[in-house]
Amino acid sequence: MAVEWIETINKMPSHGKKVLAAYKNSHGRVRVVIAVYFFGGGEQCACDHDCGCIYDEEMDESYYPAGWHEWVENWPEFAFFPVLDGVVKKWADLPFPDDC
Repeated sequence: MAVEWIETINKMPSHGKKVLAAYKNSHGRVRVVIAVYFFGGGEQCACDHDCGCIYDEEMDESYYPAGWHEWVENWPEFAFFPVLDGVVKKWADLPFPDDC
């Protein structure tokens, strides 16, 4: 099953949709991660300020800032971390095998 990469300058995924995201890190290595793109506001964050969330004192809630966030499946209390070591240039829908 071939992955069809989409350039971020042409199209962005839907808000909060889990996709493959590709970027070069500061060492020049290409990283491919499962990530989401948040367009800003409204996506509540369950962690404290250490995971990059923005705290709204008036609402007493934390929110993910706009941008790309890597999904960490095995840490439910820290589900997403901002992609800080590069700029996501391409993304693709998550491939799923037909025979599972």
